[in-house]
Amino acid sequence: MGSSRDRWPGWAGIAFVVLFIVGFFTLVLRSAPDPNASTASFTAFVADSAKRHQAVAGMFLLALAALAFLWFVVGLHARLRSAEGEPAQMSRLALASGIVYVVILSVAAATITVAPAGVVFGPTPVPNGDLIRELFQLGFVMLLVFGLIPVALLIAITSALAIKKRALPGWLGPVGFVLAAVQLIAAPIFPAAFALPLWVLLVSIVLLMPSGSVGDSPSSLG
Repeated sequence: MGSSRDRWPGWAGIAFVVLFIVGFFTLVLRSAPDPNASTASFTAFVADSAKRHQAVAGMFLLALAALAFLWFVVGLHARLRSAEGEPAQMSRLALASGIVYVVILSVAAATITVAPAGVVFGPTPVPNGDLIRELFQLGFVMLLVFGLIPVALLIAITSALAIKKRALPGWLGPVGFVLAAVQLIAAPIFPAAFALPLWVLLVSIVLLMPSGSVGDSPSSLG
């Protein structure tokens, strides 16, 4: 049986799901203006104290989500590598993909909120609305396009190892491939961003289950 410490990546994954959804909701749905809104709307957004602080709160939540995701990926990599065996090239590529996403998520959150955060934490005046809009759009392109590419790779590799090496229950393979395809095909579409939390939640539940209680585990291989 694995120790309780072995289950921490599963708890980290669940923490990521909660922090990502709440942070995304706080930053995007509660505070940020529509991308097609007028320049004046973006200026008013940063000038509004309540919305500024909501945006900054969302930024911190996404930063914490990035840390939780890193812990989750490191733990997942250990399981994938144990099942794959050396030289574990696919497992290492999965780890690298997860780290790339952590960087992109952190930079995207900072880019989206750089204008309101500058006003909150420093004597920075409210920037021009056009600049605020450009920063918003740049951050969302990083998050919803470039960020989903390494995520799709991580999910696809994990799914392949679940099927080929039984690193995880076999049913996670087809499910993961579907979610990876959603990430790639529907990347610019807003709901596609939530395919990742769904996948992380499923994998985290598996990681939290005691060894031997889930079929197709590495220990069951002959």
